[in-house]
Amino acid sequence: MKFKLSAVVLANLLAVLASAAPTNEAPAPEDGLVLSHTVETTDGTLSYYVSGPDSVAITKRATCGPSVVSCSNNNQGNTNVCRSLLNAIQTSGTVLGQKTRSVCKTSGATCCVSWGSDVADLHESNLYPGALNIFNRCNGVTTPAGFVSGVSKRINLQGACVVGCLSDRATGCPSS
Repeated sequence: MKFKLSAVVLANLLAVLASAAPTNEAPAPEDGLVLSHTVETTDGTLSYYVSGPDSVAITKRATCGPSVVSCSNNNQGNTNVCRSLLNAIQTSGTVLGQKTRSVCKTSGATCCVSWGSDVADLHESNLYPGALNIFNRCNGVTTPAGFVSGVSKRINLQGACVVGCLSDRATGCPSS
């Protein structure tokens, strides 16, 4: 009887230990984005987030129409860090993977440019015009001076019409 009880206790203990074993995967945020990789720069860290396996690529359209920017008091990015991020993506020659959905700069504070749908073969520098538009329209408008947060609908990223965001977080940019 003691042997059976010991075997059951041992089996339960092993099951608990196996479930508690650490993994190398970063936890997925609510919208399914996970950290892909980071790049150290002279003034901070660039972080790249990708969408999970259930994401859907957006279909290309001939035209997106005029961009509609909404500024927000939520998830405010530091304007100095956002300027640094904008400078980094403006001159970047990097082609992002189809699943990449956010690029963040961290230097004390964090600023992220993110978009709501997967875009194939996206050149990082193509993020610049939409992110700059949000920055120029929302910098200090509804947020305190020194901070920016906004969403732009109908950003054209290589022929795909997407929603773009500029804020202090990698996640939460809506798909429409």
